[in-house]
Amino acid sequence: MVYEIDYPVNLLPTDQDLKPPQPIILDPTLRFPIHSRILKVWNDFTNTHPSDRGDIIVRQPWVICGEGVDVERIAEVENAGAIVIPVELDTEGELLDLHVTQAELTSRTYRT
Repeated sequence: MVYEIDYPVNLLPTDQDLKPPQPIILDPTLRFPIHSRILKVWNDFTNTHPSDRGDIIVRQPWVICGEGVDVERIAEVENAGAIVIPVELDTEGELLDLHVTQAELTSRTYRT
């Protein structure tokens, strides 16, 4: 049996009050490029007068890195427009500890 749909199907939420997702980048060593597209979009948005933005909402990216990252590098990425969140690494000191990362996101009101 074949069903035909004679109207367009929209799989996107119809609630206009929904905010866009929070961009979160997991980067243990903070190699995140400061000239990335995501930061360019954020900076273009913040440099646009609110009356010229229309209905567009852009959220500031969060970059989660390891606690051992150089403070100068953190400042560089923050000055480029991101929010940098250092967290503990796993027992081998190479990967982000996901339990700590989740707790940090939860404390910042982000719900997974």
